[in-house]
Amino acid sequence: MKKLLFALSLSIFLLSSCKKDSTLAPQAKTPLSFSVSTFDVATRPFPKIGGVSATGDTLQNHIKFLECVVFDANENFVSRITQSENNPDFGAMSLALAPGNYTIVFVGRGIQYATRFAYGSAQTLSNLILLANGDTDDVFLKTISLSVAQTPIIQAVRLPRIVGAIEVTLQDPIPADADRVTLHIGFEGHYSVKTGTMYNTFPNTKFFHIPVAQRGIPNTKFFMYMLNTKSPLRIEVECQSGGVTYRKVASNVPVYPNEVTRLTCKLF
Repeated sequence: MKKLLFALSLSIFLLSSCKKDSTLAPQAKTPLSFSVSTFDVATRPFPKIGGVSATGDTLQNHIKFLECVVFDANENFVSRITQSENNPDFGAMSLALAPGNYTIVFVGRGIQYATRFAYGSAQTLSNLILLANGDTDDVFLKTISLSVAQTPIIQAVRLPRIVGAIEVTLQDPIPADADRVTLHIGFEGHYSVKTGTMYNTFPNTKFFHIPVAQRGIPNTKFFMYMLNTKSPLRIEVECQSGGVTYRKVASNVPVYPNEVTRLTCKLF
């Protein structure tokens, strides 16, 4: 396994407003600005983007959408900001909050609407989830607690990668008539942002199309991000050739955040 020590760096600026007598005027909101920089640490590259170093690396190399979700002191939803990589100010966020205590969740990933509230539930921090949606992508997440007042605040925040990955290497050549390899994973599911745990787990599947030029070549690799890093997984590799379905199963496979678990086998 190789470990990638990537993190997104954010600077948070709270600008104070003029102090007023609270008995004479309503409570003013305090502006906040969030600035996301490039990755600041990389000891070993994540294999899917092998060769990328910290020097010259950019946010867009790893995520396409950045999301900021704000909750009040009672963990009730306040606001959400989502940015895409096409935004010229990608990584720079600003909002205004009334003085008080807040929990702010930052999520960076490759798909839009990174977070959602569990179906039929109240919009609270306890019900904020991430969903694998068939093909999990690279996900960076950080939750911070923040007290907003009249005094300016500057706070650095680093978003660690929370997903792991599976890399399967088929040692034998892929047959000429095999156009697809399938990975069946048990189990993915809902990821609770508040607790960092999985629930409502379900089987997950990813299909890999095999180009004609890649068939007949040994040591083909298949890579899949995993949101579930909390319990060992069952990995099944499947491919059809000559009217025969070939399968290989690995049980109790560990997956850890920010690490890649490599599986090597002969399938045919």
